[in-house]
Amino acid sequence: MRKFEFRLAKVREFRHAVEEQMKAEWQEVQRRVAEAEDILKRQNHQLHCTKTEPATSLIDLKNREAVIQKLWDDISAQEAIIAIIQHDEEEARLAWLESKKEAKALDALYDQARAEYDLSVVRHEQAELDEWSTMRRKAA
Repeated sequence: MRKFEFRLAKVREFRHAVEEQMKAEWQEVQRRVAEAEDILKRQNHQLHCTKTEPATSLIDLKNREAVIQKLWDDISAQEAIIAIIQHDEEEARLAWLESKKEAKALDALYDQARAEYDLSVVRHEQAELDEWSTMRRKAA
Protein backbone atom coordinates (compact mmCIF):
# COMPACT_ATOMS: atom_id res chain seq x y z
CA MET A 1 0.00 0.00 0.00
CA ARG A 2 1.33 3.42 -0.86
CA LYS A 3 2.19 5.91 1.85
CA PHE A 4 -0.12 8.73 2.90
CA GLU A 5 -0.04 11.88 0.79
CA PHE A 6 -2.26 14.85 1.50
CA ARG A 7 -3.08 16.45 -1.83
CA LEU A 8 -3.41 19.90 -0.27
CA ALA A 9 -0.13 19.68 1.67
CA LYS A 10 1.44 22.68 -0.07
CA VAL A 11 -1.67 24.78 0.47
CA ARG A 12 -1.70 23.73 4.13
CA GLU A 13 1.95 24.71 4.54
CA PHE A 14 1.27 28.03 2.84
CA ARG A 15 -1.72 28.75 5.10
CA HIS A 16 0.37 28.01 8.19
CA ALA A 17 3.12 30.30 6.91
CA VAL A 18 0.58 33.06 6.29
CA GLU A 19 -0.85 32.54 9.77
CA GLU A 20 2.60 32.91 11.35
CA GLN A 21 3.26 36.04 9.29
CA MET A 22 -0.08 37.59 10.31
CA LYS A 23 0.61 36.74 13.94
CA ALA A 24 4.03 38.39 13.75
CA GLU A 25 2.51 41.48 12.16
CA TRP A 26 -0.14 41.67 14.88
CA GLN A 27 2.53 41.34 17.57
CA GLU A 28 4.54 44.12 15.91
CA VAL A 29 1.53 46.43 15.95
CA GLN A 30 0.91 45.51 19.61
CA ARG A 31 4.51 46.54 20.32
CA ARG A 32 3.91 49.86 18.57
CA VAL A 33 0.77 50.47 20.64
CA ALA A 34 2.67 49.78 23.86
CA GLU A 35 5.46 52.10 22.71
CA ALA A 36 3.00 54.90 21.88
CA GLU A 37 1.23 54.45 25.22
CA ASP A 38 4.58 54.64 27.00
CA ILE A 39 5.31 57.94 25.24
CA LEU A 40 1.89 59.24 26.31
CA LYS A 41 2.56 58.18 29.89
CA ARG A 42 5.87 60.06 29.88
CA GLN A 43 4.20 63.14 28.39
CA ASN A 44 1.51 63.08 31.07
CA HIS A 45 4.18 62.73 33.75
CA GLN A 46 6.11 65.65 32.28
CA LEU A 47 2.90 67.73 32.21
CA HIS A 48 2.21 66.91 35.84
CA CYS A 49 5.76 67.84 36.85
CA THR A 50 5.62 71.09 34.86
CA LYS A 51 2.29 72.07 36.43
CA THR A 52 3.56 71.48 39.96
CA GLU A 53 6.87 73.35 39.69
CA PRO A 54 6.67 76.84 41.13
CA ALA A 55 7.17 79.92 39.00
CA THR A 56 9.60 82.48 40.42
CA SER A 57 8.77 85.32 38.06
CA LEU A 58 6.25 86.45 35.51
CA ILE A 59 8.57 85.34 32.69
CA ASP A 60 8.87 81.89 34.29
CA LEU A 61 5.10 81.71 34.60
CA LYS A 62 4.66 82.71 30.96
CA ASN A 63 7.28 80.17 29.81
CA ARG A 64 5.69 77.47 31.96
CA GLU A 65 2.27 78.17 30.47
CA ALA A 66 3.75 77.89 26.96
CA VAL A 67 5.38 74.57 27.88
CA ILE A 68 2.11 73.33 29.36
CA GLN A 69 0.22 74.29 26.20
CA LYS A 70 2.83 72.53 24.06
CA LEU A 71 2.56 69.42 26.24
CA TRP A 72 -1.25 69.46 25.92
CA ASP A 73 -0.87 69.66 22.14
CA ASP A 74 1.66 66.82 22.17
CA ILE A 75 -0.61 64.71 24.36
CA SER A 76 -3.57 65.29 22.05
CA ALA A 77 -1.47 64.34 19.04
CA GLN A 78 -0.16 61.24 20.82
CA GLU A 79 -3.70 60.17 21.74
CA ALA A 80 -4.68 60.48 18.07
CA ILE A 81 -1.65 58.39 17.08
CA ILE A 82 -2.60 55.75 19.64
CA ALA A 83 -6.16 55.61 18.29
CA ILE A 84 -4.84 55.04 14.77
CA ILE A 85 -2.38 52.37 15.88
CA GLN A 86 -5.08 50.64 17.95
CA HIS A 87 -7.27 50.54 14.84
CA ASP A 88 -4.36 49.01 12.94
CA GLU A 89 -3.92 46.52 15.78
CA GLU A 90 -7.55 45.44 15.57
CA GLU A 91 -7.27 44.99 11.80
CA ALA A 92 -4.07 42.97 12.23
CA ARG A 93 -5.71 40.82 14.91
CA LEU A 94 -8.72 40.13 12.69
CA ALA A 95 -6.44 39.27 9.75
CA TRP A 96 -4.49 36.86 11.98
CA LEU A 97 -7.70 35.24 13.26
CA GLU A 98 -8.95 34.81 9.69
CA SER A 99 -5.67 33.23 8.57
CA LYS A 100 -5.73 31.02 11.65
CA LYS A 101 -9.25 29.88 10.77
CA GLU A 102 -8.17 29.05 7.21
CA ALA A 103 -5.18 27.06 8.46
CA LYS A 104 -7.39 25.24 10.96
CA ALA A 105 -9.83 24.31 8.18
CA LEU A 106 -7.00 22.73 6.22
CA ASP A 107 -5.82 20.94 9.36
CA ALA A 108 -9.31 19.48 9.71
CA LEU A 109 -9.20 18.32 6.08
CA TYR A 110 -5.77 16.82 6.72
CA ASP A 111 -7.00 14.99 9.84
CA GLN A 112 -10.00 13.67 7.94
CA ALA A 113 -7.87 12.49 5.02
CA ARG A 114 -5.39 10.88 7.42
CA ALA A 115 -8.16 9.09 9.28
CA GLU A 116 -9.58 7.78 5.98
CA TYR A 117 -6.11 6.61 4.94
CA ASP A 118 -5.52 4.90 8.28
CA LEU A 119 -8.89 3.16 7.99
CA SER A 120 -8.08 1.97 4.47
CA VAL A 121 -4.72 0.65 5.71
CA VAL A 122 -6.45 -1.29 8.48
CA ARG A 123 -8.98 -2.67 6.00
CA HIS A 124 -6.23 -3.60 3.55
CA GLU A 125 -4.24 -5.35 6.27
CA GLN A 126 -7.37 -7.16 7.45
CA ALA A 127 -8.12 -8.29 3.90
CA GLU A 128 -4.55 -9.60 3.55
CA LEU A 129 -4.86 -11.47 6.85
CA ASP A 130 -8.18 -12.95 5.77
CA GLU A 131 -6.69 -14.04 2.47
CA TRP A 132 -3.65 -15.51 4.19
CA SER A 133 -5.77 -17.46 6.66
CA THR A 134 -7.99 -18.73 3.81
CA MET A 135 -4.95 -19.88 1.84
CA ARG A 136 -3.51 -21.56 4.91
CA ARG A 137 -6.75 -23.47 5.56
CA LYS A 138 -6.87 -24.65 1.94
CA ALA A 139 -3.26 -25.85 2.20
CA ALA A 140 -3.95 -27.81 5.38
